[in-house]
Amino acid sequence: MSNNADIDLKLQYSQLARAVKFGFCLILFGVSFFNVLGAIFVVPRFEQIYPLMLGHRALSMLPPITAFVVDYHLALIVLSIALPVSGMMICLFASAKRVVVALTLLMVVAFIQIAITAAALILPLISTNQTMSSSPGH
Repeated sequence: MSNNADIDLKLQYSQLARAVKFGFCLILFGVSFFNVLGAIFVVPRFEQIYPLMLGHRALSMLPPITAFVVDYHLALIVLSIALPVSGMMICLFASAKRVVVALTLLMVVAFIQIAITAAALILPLISTNQTMSSSPGH
């Protein structure tokens, strides 16, 4: 009887470990999905908006972080795809304890990428809005 209980407990632990791995992978895939969409669709649209907003010297007037995101949005796409692919490899070949730590770190990187991209795209809009509100006549 004790032997069957041990086997059942090991089976439950194994199923729980797989479920946790799968859950963490899903979260990483979800966050990375938004990063990929942002890098493919959102960044190029903002790149088109900046010259209309700032005139012909748009690229020279952009904050450095914005210029970086606009210039290297293909690298952001690669990073956005590399994060879930590496997460999937980690899920397949690592133990449950290592998977949780590794996927948590990958998720932090993905969230940092979202934050940097969002801040970089919004900074020129904020500075333009502040310039317009501080100009005479407004």
